[in-house]
Amino acid sequence: MINFHVRLKNFLHNQKSVQRLLLYFLIVLIFFGAFSKPDFATDTYAYALGDFSEITNNFLRCGRIFTAGIYTILRLLSINISLINFACFIVAAISLIFALYFLEKLLRKNFISNQLWSFLLPIILLINPFIIEYFLFIEKGIMCFCILLCVLSAQCYANYLDHRKRTDLFKVLLLNVFATFWYQGVIGLFIVLATMLTVTKAKQWLLFLKDTVISIGLYIIGPLINVIMIKLFFADGRTSGGLNVIEAAKMVAGSLDRMFSIFGIIPPIIFWGYFVIIVITWLIYLFRHHEFHILPCVQVFYLAFVVFLAAVVPQLVLDPDSVWIAPRAVYPFATIIGVSIVLIFHASPKFPSTNPSKSFLLFTTCCFVSIQFVGFNNIILDHYSLAELDRLRAGQIGNLISAYEAASGIEVKYITPSSDQNKTYTYNGIKSVADSNISAFSTYWSDVTSLNFWNKRSFVRKDPDPKWQAYCSSHDWDTFDTTQLSFVGDTLQICWP
Repeated sequence: MINFHVRLKNFLHNQKSVQRLLLYFLIVLIFFGAFSKPDFATDTYAYALGDFSEITNNFLRCGRIFTAGIYTILRLLSINISLINFACFIVAAISLIFALYFLEKLLRKNFISNQLWSFLLPIILLINPFIIEYFLFIEKGIMCFCILLCVLSAQCYANYLDHRKRTDLFKVLLLNVFATFWYQGVIGLFIVLATMLTVTKAKQWLLFLKDTVISIGLYIIGPLINVIMIKLFFADGRTSGGLNVIEAAKMVAGSLDRMFSIFGIIPPIIFWGYFVIIVITWLIYLFRHHEFHILPCVQVFYLAFVVFLAAVVPQLVLDPDSVWIAPRAVYPFATIIGVSIVLIFHASPKFPSTNPSKSFLLFTTCCFVSIQFVGFNNIILDHYSLAELDRLRAGQIGNLISAYEAASGIEVKYITPSSDQNKTYTYNGIKSVADSNISAFSTYWSDVTSLNFWNKRSFVRKDPDPKWQAYCSSHDWDTFDTTQLSFVGDTLQICWP
């Protein structure tokens, strides 16, 4: 406790540390400050008013034990969903700020001494295009907290490589297991950072192989414990079925085009173009200064391959029907640019500070970050517009229900939803990102709960009558229409367009 107090005191007296934290605070605020206002995804309505046991079980069967515990406490305390949303944003912001800060320390100590680039590279690495989906869900705090855990774990692994103390390995293992039981989608970040450290610190092939095996072991133990627990206790868990790697691989292969297209978050030509520009500029520098060696090139391509594996391999242990490639699930993949630049700058320390490459690199990086900010901003604007459109539609339906109840004297208690021929997942002009920015009326867990939320009612969802399903499937509406509603006693039958 005394040691912690001394460290905190030294930290607060270190002006550079405080300045760095303030700068990262501004960066996070610029990119994600809009989320301080309550936002809604399909899951938000379910968490607020959905079946408690069903949602808790869903967290548990996915291996997110700690998340289930937090959700249970919040529901039992009946804390307002808007307050929870704001608290999650605060946790996400603080976690990301410290993750950026600690990653900068890691990079400056082990890879690059250039002050400007040691500040910029954590931003490129962690605030990569895929992180935006984390902020579009109410669990944003948990997801960003896991990013921080992975960075701290990488720091402990770096200490192990320097001092070879087993206590550091235990810290790595503890942090990785802890992160896995919160949210598994981020844990691949550890193996990416660990491989980056292994590649640059191992001076002999045998040592490189040994450290690679150790890092892989530290990476897989947490998920392995998680998978075993799911298989033992949850028959319907995402990994509880038989291992079918071939079928899962087919599902992954069918979705890789979306991952390589960066899910449309930013134009893929911008993402890959920036990557190619960095590599080509580096190669030109090497040849011009007669510094070309094959090993740094091999290291960059090897790490790029590890990044790909870190993103897709975890999907192979899932039941094929549960495989779903979304930004939040393959977050490590978008670190490919950041980790490649780190290795390039480590191999050629003078490269980022020698003109004309110095000015060109800064210009292209600023352009890339600016375009990413615009992409994020467009998604955020659509995110809030979508919630408002859902609220207006819920109010419109609520008014029709109230009018029916007033005319008939019958209270509507049940809602039986169905879909038309071609189900629409969002509104015209709204940009969806995988599972994000889709209408509350497009999923079974949020259609009725969103109506209940905005109208302050307690409608019960029931399966639709076959005749009503046939009626809905025979139509293809573009937008909401009163012909999509039919009242039968205390039940509202409704078609979602």
